[in-house]
Amino acid sequence: MTMPPSSASPAASLPSWTVPVAGDADAPLRLFIFPFAGGSSVAWRRWMPYLPATWRTEFVVLPGREQRFAEPAFTEMAPLVDAAVAGLAPHLDRPFALYGHSMGAAAAYEVARRLEGMGHAPRHLFLSGRRAPGHPRLTPVIHHLPDEAFKRGLAVLGGTPREVLENDELMTMFLPLLRADFMLSDGYSPLPGSPSSTPATVFGGADDPETDRPALEAWRGAFSGPVRIEVLPGDHFFIAPGAERMIAVMQEALSPSARS
Repeated sequence: MTMPPSSASPAASLPSWTVPVAGDADAPLRLFIFPFAGGSSVAWRRWMPYLPATWRTEFVVLPGREQRFAEPAFTEMAPLVDAAVAGLAPHLDRPFALYGHSMGAAAAYEVARRLEGMGHAPRHLFLSGRRAPGHPRLTPVIHHLPDEAFKRGLAVLGGTPREVLENDELMTMFLPLLRADFMLSDGYSPLPGSPSSTPATVFGGADDPETDRPALEAWRGAFSGPVRIEVLPGDHFFIAPGAERMIAVMQEALSPSARS
């Protein structure tokens, strides 16, 4: 869940589309993290002890959160991809990888395909908590529901702290972002183009209501190259307790031997 800044900056004055999470500024590889619905960089604090200094890990700040709190959030994937590719362009000065969870997985996949077409293919693509593009939904659409029903849907999915869900003032502040993110996520279908050629790893939670094994395996059809499937214990937000294992798998995928 993102928190409002003390003063918001318009998009035109933003120095960067990213905020650093961990790693040295001159690290040889960048890892870009795309947010889940309503997510901010705070959600990745549990990862920090495990992230290697050889990665410059950066959170992709989409409109509607953190220093971009005053900007309207995207509700469709195509304009998000256009803007994200332009925003990340100054940061593609070294090898990089993309990671996204849930909504962020769909965004990372589409950004990767666009960058491939521009000659800036990622080293690897890491996706979690998301069914493959075009695979049938396993849970109901919730973005259109009345406020109380929408909040109940958020509570079932998890990820939004109870103290936020039960605070009317905070929910009034965050509902526009959450609805926009869920509208984008619920309405996503793959954009035109070829399957991604980037090597990929797909993570899932064994008890995630959003995905099951077939929904994860279906990602193989979205790529022309190798796809590794990793199922970890946990529900939709297995990414917190599973941080150590996930990053170990990511390090293996990004090792020099993996490219030989």
